[in-house]
Amino acid sequence: MVECNVCGWTGEQFRELNSPGHAISDLNVFCPRCGAYERHRAAAYYLSATGILRGHRSALEIGPGMIRAYKHVLEAAGLSYLSLDLWPGFGDVHGDVVAAPLTTGSFDLIVCSHVLEHVSDDHRALEEMHRMMAPGGLVLLQLPYDDRRFETFENCIAPTSSLGSGYYYGHLREYGLDIIERLRCFWPEVREIQPLLAINRAEAVRHGFEKNYGTILICSGAVNGLRTPGVLQRDLTNAKRRWLTQLEAYFVWQKHGHRQPLDDWLEAEKRVVMMSDEEVARSYVCHVLKRD
Repeated sequence: MVECNVCGWTGEQFRELNSPGHAISDLNVFCPRCGAYERHRAAAYYLSATGILRGHRSALEIGPGMIRAYKHVLEAAGLSYLSLDLWPGFGDVHGDVVAAPLTTGSFDLIVCSHVLEHVSDDHRALEEMHRMMAPGGLVLLQLPYDDRRFETFENCIAPTSSLGSGYYYGHLREYGLDIIERLRCFWPEVREIQPLLAINRAEAVRHGFEKNYGTILICSGAVNGLRTPGVLQRDLTNAKRRWLTQLEAYFVWQKHGHRQPLDDWLEAEKRVVMMSDEEVARSYVCHVLKRD
């Protein structure tokens, strides 16, 4: 027997997810009453258990689609709720997150779950979230990313008759751990949370989110005393240096032509080793975000 901790539904198991373009089906995924996936239920349990929502009054959800999980959670916590969606009829406000028709500094809490990977200009979307967040507010992001690599890959294969848009699940990019660095360009404090580190496994099984689907990125304007158990501690400095060495080696190869790749790598490595952490961080911003 399972129970949805968002809306209270109970049953033998949650519904199977078999979306167009997905090669396989996932079992025990979404609630038939409120539509909450595992990631919504995991985040909802974590937010309720830690009291992170206390003290916040207004919330914006970006791109809820047909799923009303966060609406349930936020309104139950006493927040006034508003949603923004690109598709007419799915949100309280119709609009694009890259140019949101909403007032600056008007939301204590902004939630964006599995939307950013579908947005053409994710940097502009993050700028808009930063603009709409009130002083002292929080941004809660969920998105798919590969924590085995640092760099983000932009998907560039156009759909064809034999290769549909489902090839990428509609994702315009495949994030790596550098998503944390991208977020730090807008918010000085970014915490990577794995709720399963802070939730009893029996509870996770009961609510159907024992799989690793609930990672949350919590962004704020300043380091504060917010209690956030389940934080994943990562040192991205070495990952950034490896990434920059790869990039520099490619530039060396372009400059010198048909040399041995190992020679290019060693020349680039000498250059990167001499750089300070701050210089590596600036190079990341210049190369990836295309900013001076």
